[in-house]
Amino acid sequence: EAQMAMGYRHFFGVGTSKNCQLSAQYYSAVATKVVHHLNRPGNNAVQELPFLSDDMDLSGGAQGGDEDDDVIQYYQLRADAGDIDAQLALGRLYYFGGRNIGQDHDRAFRFFQHAAAQGDPNAQSHLGHMHVHGIGVEQDNDTGINYFKMAA
Repeated sequence: EAQMAMGYRHFFGVGTSKNCQLSAQYYSAVATKVVHHLNRPGNNAVQELPFLSDDMDLSGGAQGGDEDDDVIQYYQLRADAGDIDAQLALGRLYYFGGRNIGQDHDRAFRFFQHAAAQGDPNAQSHLGHMHVHGIGVEQDNDTGINYFKMAA
């Protein structure tokens, strides 16, 4: 729980300066623990997708290259098959940009729409945010609030 709190604090700058890289390290550590816990004998195995975010070591270095293209293609394949996690990951990738991919709010919106149509609250929240702020879509508070209500 402390690592989640520290990730949140560093991401939003609560009581500290904003530091997305450090936030990602805290969140990544939590995610790794969850996957290991769920993959214990007796639990149903969790299929772990490759990370789309930069793999950072403690010195802040990042890996990249041709492997990124393979991972993105894999996510695209999974998203096309209806995988909500892949749809969310690609939606975030195109929303924020990264991995040598520029921001593309139209594509992000489409990926979030597919996940939201399956009832995913994270995707619904992203769509609410995009509508309220007019990011990639015409600004519409009513539609945005409806998405936020669905996500709640």
